[in-house]
Amino acid sequence: MPLSELIKSEHSFLNTQHNCRDAITLMEDEMLQQMPLLDESTQQYIALIQYKDVLDWQDEQQLLVHTSLLNYKPAILANAHPFDALKVMRNNELAILPVLDKQQAYLGYLTREDLINYLGQQTAIQQEGAIIVIEVAQKDLSFAEIARICESEQVPIWSMHSYVLPESGRVEITIKTNSVHVSGLVQSIERHNLQVTAVFGDQSRDTDIEDRYDLLMTYLNM
Repeated sequence: MPLSELIKSEHSFLNTQHNCRDAITLMEDEMLQQMPLLDESTQQYIALIQYKDVLDWQDEQQLLVHTSLLNYKPAILANAHPFDALKVMRNNELAILPVLDKQQAYLGYLTREDLINYLGQQTAIQQEGAIIVIEVAQKDLSFAEIARICESEQVPIWSMHSYVLPESGRVEITIKTNSVHVSGLVQSIERHNLQVTAVFGDQSRDTDIEDRYDLLMTYLNM
């Protein structure tokens, strides 16, 4: 699904005729913490107005365009990647993010909930399978090598994502597999001098315990 299909365009927005009281009322009606301010004649995006700012404004009757709230204008282009949109929303702590075309015309906005749901589908979060988290130095990072190790253990990968740890500069890689039995893969990864920091959803250990229990009961019944 392209980013453009996540855009909500039917919701209300603020215009240059609205004052601070209008903004408070509209945002409370829509249950939004932010709302875009547009030029009603050109539909150009002017700024993103935040509820907490207009709530603190001393003169509720002052037009929004005559306030100092117009310098805050986070937005993203419709052809951007969803990861970029999520980054902008996270960095600005936004519940909504205005979307513009190449001419900077306003198209609508994304909601954090819709974007997270979409990315969850794209990253196979809902698919069955264990998750392995490994950590490597940036100079040793090789997605091809990690994929080769998984292939050698016959564990296909649903998705693989990386994150640079700000404290150390090392890279954390999260691997979503399509198997719930990955103990062999974990051992293989560690043999290649890659640090496994966490494993989620691996049922191999539980299965080993059950097998040992069955063997013990068989022995006792002999």
